[in-house]
Amino acid sequence: MKRLFSLLSISLFLLLPAQADKKLDRSKVPQPGPAPEIKLGDYATFQLDNGLKVFVVENNKLPRVSFSLILDLDPIHEGDAAGYLSAAGQLLRRGTTTRTKQEIDDAVDFIGASLFAGSASVSGSSLKKYSETVLELMADMTMNATMPEEEFQKIKKDLADGIRSSKDDPNTIAANLRSVLVYGKDHPYGQVTTEESVANITREHCLNYYKTYWRPNVAYLAVVGDTNPAEAKKWIKKYFGNWKRGDVPKHSYPVPKPPEKTKVAVVHKDGAVQTALSVTHPVVLKPGTPNALPASVTNTVLGGGSFRLFKNLREDKGYTYGAYSSLSADRLVSSFTASASVRNEVSKGAVKEFLYEMNRIRDEKVPQEELDLVKNYLTGNFALGLENPGRMATFAINIERYNMPRDYYDNYLKNIAKVDVDTVQAMAREYIMPANSWIIAVGDAELLAEELAEYGEVHRFDNYGNPYTAPKTKAVPAGVTARSVIDRHLEACGGKERIGAIQDLTMESVLKMGPQSIQMINRFRAPNQMSVQMLMNGQVMGGQIFDGVKGVNLQMGQKMPMDEATLENAKWSSVPVPEMNYDNPYFELKLNGVEQVDGKDVYHLEVHQKNGDIVHRWYDAESGLLVRTESTLKSPMGEVKQVAVVSDYREVEGIKVPFARTITRGPQSFEMLVEKITVNQKLDDSHFKID
Repeated sequence: MKRLFSLLSISLFLLLPAQADKKLDRSKVPQPGPAPEIKLGDYATFQLDNGLKVFVVENNKLPRVSFSLILDLDPIHEGDAAGYLSAAGQLLRRGTTTRTKQEIDDAVDFIGASLFAGSASVSGSSLKKYSETVLELMADMTMNATMPEEEFQKIKKDLADGIRSSKDDPNTIAANLRSVLVYGKDHPYGQVTTEESVANITREHCLNYYKTYWRPNVAYLAVVGDTNPAEAKKWIKKYFGNWKRGDVPKHSYPVPKPPEKTKVAVVHKDGAVQTALSVTHPVVLKPGTPNALPASVTNTVLGGGSFRLFKNLREDKGYTYGAYSSLSADRLVSSFTASASVRNEVSKGAVKEFLYEMNRIRDEKVPQEELDLVKNYLTGNFALGLENPGRMATFAINIERYNMPRDYYDNYLKNIAKVDVDTVQAMAREYIMPANSWIIAVGDAELLAEELAEYGEVHRFDNYGNPYTAPKTKAVPAGVTARSVIDRHLEACGGKERIGAIQDLTMESVLKMGPQSIQMINRFRAPNQMSVQMLMNGQVMGGQIFDGVKGVNLQMGQKMPMDEATLENAKWSSVPVPEMNYDNPYFELKLNGVEQVDGKDVYHLEVHQKNGDIVHRWYDAESGLLVRTESTLKSPMGEVKQVAVVSDYREVEGIKVPFARTITRGPQSFEMLVEKITVNQKLDDSHFKID
């Protein structure tokens, strides 16, 4: 794996003719004009007897109709089964009393439509002539979902796989910590979905939620496109008229408070070359209230788009690719957050600049010229958004949900234009609190704890926002040696005799990197031949071949000879279970002691190789199985630490093999999932041929 992963505007100018009698003074920023008049298209609304509220927006430019149904619910605390709301949403599309998942998929594909479901929403879109088909499918999912057990198990596995693949991602860790520290674990917004909480989810959780909360009297349905109110009403009554209303539980929660003084929260990330930074605190800012719009303008000045934070931390200091802030409205509770990913060595300086800009917008009035630029930016974005007819339906629902004035969006640009420098400063003093924030840093914990201590009391947390407790070191039990740890591992994997009987092994895996996937095929043949192929869309992108004497790296169709150190290492590492060769003088083993990984005692071994490389390996003290590795790779960017978490051992032909590895390499995270393993298939020479 170590060797494998080491492989791995136009600008447009508008030329305006100069006027003969007037010179353009380019040293002055053009003065903003008056706020443009916005005439939003009107919408029709009606309500069914069961309480379903419907909004219809006519748009006849294209022969298409879109439907979007959302539930207006209080947030729900999922307890120790966090993640079941997401699972329930996915299950809506997996089968009804009248259709299987396959039949739903086939029906959608046949008419070229789209159909989506979430925990509190269902939406669909198609050509006008198929509108009733889409609406009938949506109604079937909304009222008749069966949530089959087989599909539930698939979704549950996907949730666990997703958490495992991202749990070591610094930005995911920072998001987890923000949720917990800003809102608290007893608040729905402070819940973090973990592998443990997903394991607790049952199908009954999903069914109970669906039967309790999916009711028309708390639902809004938007219809947008080539239709009219009379036609839409006929459709909606036909397909949703029999949806039964019901009593839907209400929930209330204490309003989270910001810390009395700024504190620092640190999470350690192995191999971190960057620090994921956030400065955050809760905010009470409700949609449609008088402060919502000027607060948005204020946040834009600070960190929305390429304004103050971006210019300071990226353009002036060169600390990061981007630094931004958010201040959103929510009818329960929201938050202010400023964030960036920065190089380790500038983490302290980046925090200093975050706090500087947060204080500056509170203490100093924004120059009028700067405010005008921001208001022009917001005006342009709003105008562009109006090109999407669905925005009108969103506006209509927002007006209803948040009890906003009917002309709220008609006056949106006028209200932006009214925001002055005094208002910006007042909003900053109300909603941006540098002295009452959590400073969150995910990276090299020891370095961060020392450097950030001047900004507040430092607290250590794990990846899920739990207080971190340093593992207790233990003495190595009498009789345990590096060699005995390796022998125990080999025995746990099936024993030396069975492992030694492997003449060849083929492992087919998928390497997941965010939304992208790469197919991998690893082949081994005794005594020490190996080939690795990495494929995308059937094309070989990279890999390695070692025929027992010679070796090459594969890169985009090119074969490049291995250097001497890599070649020497390949002679002893080209086997399915590398521990089988650890009694060779090429390797020197050192037992460092007993440590803890995920709360379990593990033996930490250093494996020194004759080529100078050192690989750290951790073996579970109870099971004997390998659970973690760590190595240092050489790259064009310098040395990078690579950590692999090894799990999901399964038996194949009497041998235990890990089917999952979560790999972190610098700022990148990957997941390698084994899909198929075959043993002793008499692989031919072609797989290991170099010339």
